[in-house]
Amino acid sequence: MPAREVTPFIGDGTVEELDAETSRITVGSWSWAGVLAAVARFDAPFEVVGPQELRVAAGVLAGRFADAAGGSSS
Repeated sequence: MPAREVTPFIGDGTVEELDAETSRITVGSWSWAGVLAAVARFDAPFEVVGPQELRVAAGVLAGRFADAAGGSSS
């Protein structure tokens, strides 16, 4: 998403504009699920660039959402 659309809602995180339509956010939380919730609220595609524990948590959360939607996580 464009930085101008993300910035008002990022709270104590930071926003870096990559181009006119793409930004990188940096957020913190007490849990990996909390970090993912902060990112997911923007309802936009995203990529986890690290750390590995956050990637694993994203996979677990994706499975939970798939199960909640009646799909299969495998």
